[in-house]
This record gives sequence, C-alpha cells and structure tokens, in this order.
Amino acid sequence: MNVCRLNISFLIFVLFIVFFSAPMHLLSQNKSKNLIAEEAYLKGDFLKSQSLWEEILEHSRQEENIKLELTALNFLVKNGMHLSENETALYYAKQAGKIAKTNNLLPEYGTAMNILGTVYEFLDLKDSVIYAGQEVLNTPGLQHRYYSDAYSSMATVFLDKGDYEKENVYLNKAIEIDRIHNDSSSLPFNLLCLGKNKLTSNSYNDALKLYFEALSFLRVGKDEFKFPVIYVSISSLFRTLQNFEKSEEYGLKAKTLCEELNLPLTKTRALFQLGATAQKQGDFQKALDYYLQIDNIYSAKWSQVSDQLIFKIAIAECYLGLEEYEEAGMIINENRPILAALDDNSVRLDFAILDARYALDLKHVDVLAKIKKTEKLNIEQKNKHVENKVNQLFSQYYFNLNDFKTAMLYEKKADILKDSIYRSEQAFVVHNLEALHQTKEQKVEIELLATKNKLQNSQLKQQKIIIIGTVICLVLFGVLLSFIAFLYRKVNIQKSIVENSLEEKNVLLKEIHHRVKNNLQVISSLLSLQAKSIDDDSALEALKQGQDRVYSMALIHEFLYEGENLVGVETTNYFERLLDNLMYSYSIEEEVSLNLQIEQMKLDVDTMIPIALIVNELVSNAFKHAFKENEIPAALNISLSEVDRYLVLEVKDNGEAIKNTKEIQGKSFGFDLINSFSRKLQAIVELEVNNGLSVKLLIGKYNRAA
Repeated sequence: MNVCRLNISFLIFVLFIVFFSAPMHLLSQNKSKNLIAEEAYLKGDFLKSQSLWEEILEHSRQEENIKLELTALNFLVKNGMHLSENETALYYAKQAGKIAKTNNLLPEYGTAMNILGTVYEFLDLKDSVIYAGQEVLNTPGLQHRYYSDAYSSMATVFLDKGDYEKENVYLNKAIEIDRIHNDSSSLPFNLLCLGKNKLTSNSYNDALKLYFEALSFLRVGKDEFKFPVIYVSISSLFRTLQNFEKSEEYGLKAKTLCEELNLPLTKTRALFQLGATAQKQGDFQKALDYYLQIDNIYSAKWSQVSDQLIFKIAIAECYLGLEEYEEAGMIINENRPILAALDDNSVRLDFAILDARYALDLKHVDVLAKIKKTEKLNIEQKNKHVENKVNQLFSQYYFNLNDFKTAMLYEKKADILKDSIYRSEQAFVVHNLEALHQTKEQKVEIELLATKNKLQNSQLKQQKIIIIGTVICLVLFGVLLSFIAFLYRKVNIQKSIVENSLEEKNVLLKEIHHRVKNNLQVISSLLSLQAKSIDDDSALEALKQGQDRVYSMALIHEFLYEGENLVGVETTNYFERLLDNLMYSYSIEEEVSLNLQIEQMKLDVDTMIPIALIVNELVSNAFKHAFKENEIPAALNISLSEVDRYLVLEVKDNGEAIKNTKEIQGKSFGFDLINSFSRKLQAIVELEVNNGLSVKLLIGKYNRAA
C-alpha cells in the first residue's frame, strides 16, 4: 500500500515537472527568438528579421499573448517599410490597431496609430494620415512625441492641400509640445516646416529666422544628417529673393555634406536647388545637368507624385529655355493626365504656368486662354511670384501681337511687383539674420575656446611638474634611450628588407596576372582557329560562347595587371569593356539600346569572376534569343549596386521571345552555369517575365578589394 502511494506520488511529481517545464521552455525559447529578431532588425538584416517576427506572430496567437502579438506586428510593419513592401506594412499596421482597440489597450492603440500614420504618409494617402493623427490625439497617456508627430504629419497634409492656415495651426501645436519637452529631435524639423508656411505669405524675414533657429537646435555628433536638409531650404529662400550667390553657397554646402554622410536622397534635393538657381539665372544647360544628376541617383522613384511632377516641370522649363520644344512638349503631354488626378494646388499652378509658356513660345491659338487660366488659379493662392510670371506672360503675348502699349503696361506691372517682393526684404534678411546666426556660432566658438584655455592652463601646471620629474629621470633613462635607438635602427633595416620583399612580390604577382591573361588569350585564339575548321552551327556557337567566357576572365587579369590594385577590379570600367566585346562578338551595333547602371566599386577576383561569367551568359542569351520576335526597339538594362549588405545584379531585356520562366529553367548549359555560380556566391536568383525577361541576383557572399 505504501509502495503504491509512493509510485502515485512520484508519477504526479513527474507529470507536474513535464507540464510546468514545457511552457517555461517555450517561453524561454520565444524570448530568445525575440532578441534574435530584434537584433537582426537593428543590424539592418530586414529579411531575416521579417521571417523571425512572422514565426513569433504565429506563436503569440497560438498562446493568445496579445502584447507579444502587437510587438510582432509593429516590427513587421517596420521591416515591411524598410523592404519597400508598403502594402504589406499597411496590412500589419491595420491589424495592430484593430487588436489594440478591441482589447482596450490605449497606449498600444496610440502606438499602432502612430505607425499606421507613417505608412499612410509613404503611400501618400492624405485623408488617411489625418484620420490616424486624430486617433493619436484622441488617445490619452501617450508619449509626448506621438502627439507632436501627429500634429506635424497632419500639417504636412494641409500644406499639400494648400490650406496654409490649418497647416500653421497644427505646426504651432507640434512646436509648443517640442518646446515644453525640449525635444531637439523633432523641433528643428517642425521649425523648418513652419518657416516654409511663412513663405506662402511672403514673410521671408520670419521664414529665414525660423530656419536659422532650427539650425541652432541641431546637436553636434547626433544630427549631422539634418544640416543639409535645412541648408537646402535656406538655399531655396535665397533663390526666391534672387540672391543667387547665397543660394548657390548653401546649395553646395548641402551637397558636400550629403556626399560626406552618404545621403543620396537629400543630395537630390540639394542638386534640385542648385539646378533651380542656375535656371533662375538663365543658365539652362547648367540647370539641366544638375537635374539629370538627380535622375542618375534616384531613378525617378519619387516618394510622392507631386515631387515627381515638380521635377518634371523644372526639366521641361530648361528645355523651353534651350528652345528644345519637342522634349518640353513630350514632358508636358506625358504628365497632363497625372496632374488631373493630383490634389496639390501649388503644383497645378506651376504646371499651368509651364503650359502657358509652352503655348506662348509655339504661338498656339489657345495661349491667351491658358494664361487667363493661370491667372484665375492664382486668385485663391494670391502668390505674388506667380502673379509676376503671369504679368510677364501677358506682356510677351501682346508684344507678339504688336500691341506694344498693352505689352508695356503688363511689363511695368511685373517690374513694380518684382520690386515690392524683393527690395524691402532682401537686404535685412541676407545681412541681418545670417549675420545674427553667424554671431551665435562665433559666440559658441568663443565659449569653447575659453573652456579650452582653462583646460590648457591646468595642463600647463601639470606639465611643469612632469618636466621637473622628467629632467631627474633623464639620466636614469639615458642607457634605455641608447638601447631604443639601437632597436630603432634595427627595425628600420628590417622594414627596408620587408619593403623590398613586398615590391618583389608585387612585381611577381603582376607577372602572374600578365601570364594568366596571355595564356587565356592563347586559349581564345586556339578556339578561334578551331572554329574555322568546323561547319556545324551548334558547335561553332559553343566555341563562340567559350571564347566569350575566356575573354571575360582574361579581361579581369588584364585589369589586375594594368592597375595599381593587384587583388581588386573596378566594376564600372570592367563591365563597359566586357559589354563592348559582347556587342562586337554578336555584331550588335545600334539595333539594341544598352543601359548600364554599374555602381563604382572594387571587388576581389573570387567575386568578380563568377559575376562576370553570369553577366556574360545573360547578355549572350539576350543577344541570341531575346529580340527575335520584337516589334518594339530592343533594349537591355544591366545594373549592379550594393544594397543593405547585398550585391544586387539585374539583367533585364524587353524581348518578347520568352513567355514563361519555365521555358528556360534547367534547359540550357548557360543557365546551369548561372545556377552553379549563384550557389558559389550564395545568391538568391529571381526570374520574372514582364515585358521581357528579368534576372535578378541578391548576392550574399562577396568581398570588396582591400
């Protein structure tokens, strides 16, 4: 009986341990996975983080852990936005808001609405941004920055809608919150936005004052990336005031900082201001050069349609200035349908001015109607700069009709308005406010110098004590110094030996690369000779492909031999040479439009050889097969860039020969080679058929040359 009781007690104890330890083990496992997922996000490995948080989300729902579920959803939103999967981010953000609201979790609901508002901003859903902002404001007990962000986001929407009064109200509320909490992270941005609001009423004095105040709140060592943003706004304001020297000065400041800090997006804004400044001075070619640099950096992937239209309007104006009317007309007609669906009165007005100017230059019959339309659109906005441009358009129109009296009347109106805009404001703004800002900077520098002087005086006292002690110790260290001098001479001799040895190795390594290149060229020549004795077309084609592959490797060793870096190949020059050879090999001249977008970098040999062979296979395949059924001009796009610790290679054609990726996968030696090299590079291969074949590789294993 006692044994039976003992066994039952032991069994209960074992079951208790099993059932208790299992959830504890799962909890510990989940916690560990959470930390790994969060660490992956902080390191920028968003694909890994996304996958882990999806698993955590599933576990949290099985365990009905709402707090963990909301955390997972919020991270999935952030990862989705970093991966440019905005629709996915929107889906998860809406889920988070719904779950938090259903369970009456107010702080979590406010956080979810704050994140949802950010997603709406990226998707340019203005009314939805206002909805999310109102939900945040109606949720008590949140961190102050959420309320500031909500007011700021809503103000941006009202700016886009042209409702400057509401924008001003919401911005001031955001600034009031930031000032109360001394929040230097968001206050400079809100001051900058308020300054832009002041420009709508031509309050240049107030605007520039706010810009310089925003600069004063930036923290050294933390906010460097914000300086160029404000410099761009200052450049824009000086351009408005026709102080082109100052405008260019601040534009170049912004551009230089962006290049130092690697801020390509902000650099496009600086380039835009520099282009607009050159355009204002009538140097349309210089302006166009700046604008085309923006296209090279940003590839027209604008976050908002209004930004893209502003950019296109500026380019069209340059073409008008250069009297290249066909290019200007093409831009105007391409963007007219986009404008019809755009809710941005400011951009509408700029487009109307461009359209009227184009019609005036080409003497269209409806030019007067277009000028009057522009004048009517400006009645609501009351923009004096636009009014000035309208007067100039009227003047030119009547001048073309030989109605010189009316033309002079409008010209006089334009001159008077121009004086009223600029003369009274410019001198004070330029000389007083900028000088005030520089005085503040000098004051800070003086305080720093005073602090340094105190520190130096203290250091001098310490140095005197050290000097006295050093003099006493010099005798004792005399022998030691002699020994150090002996060692120094010995090290120099060894250093000279090592340098000579290194030079010999470099010469030897160059000779090796040279011989490898020569041997590969011999192989290529042998293949060429062999081809002359073969009549079979498929065999000839195979030999030709072999020659191209050998050339791609020989070219790498040629670059290593000729260059200073014996272990790395510069990508841009290499691929230009490789593509020239392929075009010559396949007798491709002008029938295929070739677009190369190769980021300039140096890669080591082990990385370059498989990449070069992959490009060789894809381009050869395109030249041979892709364009046989084409009814449109053939085009081939090749790009190579480094994105988030991946090397992204993409080769895309607009050929119509391939209808489905199954037609090519595993059916040719070339694609077997590509798959083999992809495995070596630990690359993800993405095939897509959409108006042609696109082959994209996300290369995980690659090395830059030292």
